[in-house]
Amino acid sequence: MGSYLDIQDDPNEVSGTGAILRAIGTSFQGQARGILADINAVNAERPWGSGLDRAGEGLIRPADKTVLAMTEYQGVDAESRTKINQTNV
Repeated sequence: MGSYLDIQDDPNEVSGTGAILRAIGTSFQGQARGILADINAVNAERPWGSGLDRAGEGLIRPADKTVLAMTEYQGVDAESRTKINQTNV
């Protein structure tokens, strides 16, 4: 692997983990929004503020970035492999 980024596992596996984390974050966000809707139904004010509405974002954003990073890493790796193979001709 590269000297700047040391990926111990298969990049597809890391991307898959990112996708799983995103699904968990999305599910958590849906549940949190459901709780917030219940609270708002009982009390017209938002006693919990807007933080509960964004609760899953803390998992979703890093998961999306993980998948994107692995996709870009694989693209650069494939491009580098092609260039190295061309010089060895």
